[in-house]
Amino acid sequence: MTNEEKNKAKMVFESLCSLLDAHKWLTRKNEEELSVDCDAQGEDLPMAITVRVDAEMQLIQLVSHLPFVVAEEQRLEVAIAVAVINKKLPDGNFEYDFHNGNLFFRMTTSFIESEVSNGVFAYLLMVSFTTIEKYNDKFFMLGRGAISLEDFISESYSSGKVEKTTVDIEKQVLAKRVFEDLCLALERKGWSYKTHEEMLVVTCSVSGADIPMGLILIVDAERQLLKVLSRLPFTVPEDKRMELAVAACVATFGLADGNFDYDVAKGTIDFRLTAVFGESKIGEGLFTYLVEFSSSVVDRYNDRFLALCKGLISIDAFILKG
Repeated sequence: MTNEEKNKAKMVFESLCSLLDAHKWLTRKNEEELSVDCDAQGEDLPMAITVRVDAEMQLIQLVSHLPFVVAEEQRLEVAIAVAVINKKLPDGNFEYDFHNGNLFFRMTTSFIESEVSNGVFAYLLMVSFTTIEKYNDKFFMLGRGAISLEDFISESYSSGKVEKTTVDIEKQVLAKRVFEDLCLALERKGWSYKTHEEMLVVTCSVSGADIPMGLILIVDAERQLLKVLSRLPFTVPEDKRMELAVAACVATFGLADGNFDYDVAKGTIDFRLTAVFGESKIGEGLFTYLVEFSSSVVDRYNDRFLALCKGLISIDAFILKG
């Protein structure tokens, strides 16, 4: 880690603290660790959130430990529930320690070669609080066996149809600029890609050690979000789908960034990595990070997921390897 990276992380941390102070949030700051703790009371359960600036990885990491432990007899059902919810989230994810029954919500965004605006911090905090508030009581009830998995899924989708919103012109202009910078960065790296300009989407393929990887890079104008999706090129057999829910939780729990979205009903697995841009100035290094980090994680896990699907390794062996 360079002095420049250390200084950059410190500046990001100071900006975060200034925003929290300006809004009179009660916080506990650790300047040595570049972390700050925030507490809030939701409608049902209290929320404790820690925001940490990782100087080495140049990441802003927001983590909230949900204040309960899942009963041992409910842990498989909660793993399935985590998969169901993570699949529908546009950003952030629930992390689940299957062995110990601890459940967390995590959001991350990289600031490699970028300048972070206050809008990024506000977005991370707002989305985290609303997502935790929406699901924490449902996970709590499922984790103690007070509701069934079917009821959990039904209640989680009971909010009704989401109405389509119109993206304002300023956001569209910013997103188009980010899309153009993304294409330029891929061009400079010599990576082959295809553009779908009307959707602000880029597709490209990367050769892995075991299985080829396809990447979809999306510029989300409405959320001001950069998103990378990589679908693993196989479908999980029906008799292995419960085990894969556990495996997706285990794999995601060990990551510093990103998560595996697992569709239990269809048997598909996607790796998802996001970065918020808002009014921030995005550097070329961020685009490179999104592609290279996604590729390395998918390359590390895709053959292990496939081996589990084919019965070549057990779920216990998958968990043991982490």
